[in-house]
Amino acid sequence: MRRGTIVGVVAALVILYAAGIFAYFKDTGVGVFDSPENPPADRLGINVTTMSIDVAKQQVDLSILPDPQGNLTDDNGFTSKKNISFTIYTGDSQKTVDIKAGQPITTIDVPISAFGNISAYPFDQYSGWISFDSDTPFAVHWESDLQAFHAHISADTKNGSTPLILDADYSRSSSVRVFALFLYLLTALVATVAVTVTICVVFRGYKLEFGQIGWSAALLFVLPAVRTSLPGGPPLGTLADFLVFFWAEALVVLCLITLVRRWIVTQKPVEQTVGDTD
Repeated sequence: MRRGTIVGVVAALVILYAAGIFAYFKDTGVGVFDSPENPPADRLGINVTTMSIDVAKQQVDLSILPDPQGNLTDDNGFTSKKNISFTIYTGDSQKTVDIKAGQPITTIDVPISAFGNISAYPFDQYSGWISFDSDTPFAVHWESDLQAFHAHISADTKNGSTPLILDADYSRSSSVRVFALFLYLLTALVATVAVTVTICVVFRGYKLEFGQIGWSAALLFVLPAVRTSLPGGPPLGTLADFLVFFWAEALVVLCLITLVRRWIVTQKPVEQTVGDTD
């Protein structure tokens, strides 16, 4: 191998490695949102964190931590100087949270509905909303650090107006999409190899080995295992399954039947040796 070729291969690997690191940092920390843009110093901070997304239930689990700031909090920063209340609205419920003066502040777990179409995996998207209202000036800080999903949070109301309605849109991260597409491509390539081997044996006169039949039979179990390893565990029946997986399985079955038939036709029956009796 020439020196220039080696240098080119090494450079390509370095670029791909750097691209992977860049993709990781691009997928991390996505989904930070603050509203209003210039909140007052004395305010109730509402910190929202996306904890998990269940695409089967079409539900997003949020963790909400009230955080009084400025003159609303004691010196320790963990309790409120006065009683504060705020209301959380979702599509399914309404919840009023009361913060007692001098009492420890705890997080609130709130599920919201997120509607989407999982059959579009890995390009499926989910949308939901949540609203906050309070007599006390407040500001919302929302973070979504889920590695498997990108989050886009936007305000449905004018800056500083109440109630504050927030729209949350979630889509698969770039790493999930790339890996899922890679596995589907791998499935298609393996099926193509099985078809190529079958064509070479049947139409081009290549010698048929029994191991080729065993290899084709093993693929019938390998491909479903690859399918179940897709990130996020999408249910069977997505659009990509109809475009790739089902066709790959069907082609492997067809190749296996063709190779078995070829093997039976080309094999000679064992001749009975002299001296054998019925």
